[in-house]
Amino acid sequence: MNSFKKIASDAKKRLVNGYWEDVYRSREEDLKVAVENGVSTDFVVGAYKQRVSASILQEDDLVDEDFYRVVYDVVLRERSGEIVSNPIGLLHSTLLEKECRNDIKSVLEISEAYVKTKKRIENELKIKSLKQLLD
Repeated sequence: MNSFKKIASDAKKRLVNGYWEDVYRSREEDLKVAVENGVSTDFVVGAYKQRVSASILQEDDLVDEDFYRVVYDVVLRERSGEIVSNPIGLLHSTLLEKECRNDIKSVLEISEAYVKTKKRIENELKIKSLKQLLD
């Protein structure tokens, strides 16, 4: 768990570095694209809420670059029509390399993190495809 000092320090860094201005500007651009393409603005707002909360709160200690990369690869493979038979097994073996526990609780935690990360990636890809329509 993060200490209060770390949380405050991270918040200050976000303010100083213009994190919120970037988020608002990017969200407004994505909302315009959504309106122009007939997509619900609620989808865009929800995707941004999810992205910001995941990046700020760092809800899941399991989700790091390797985890995100494996889930991203699974999502792309599924979009291309491939059936990925055991994505949790792929993630579990990736995390075992980092000395993850090998028990039921670990598998359940990985499953929950997988579902959240997959939804986040799918939302990011939808927004990205909307932006490409305008280009």
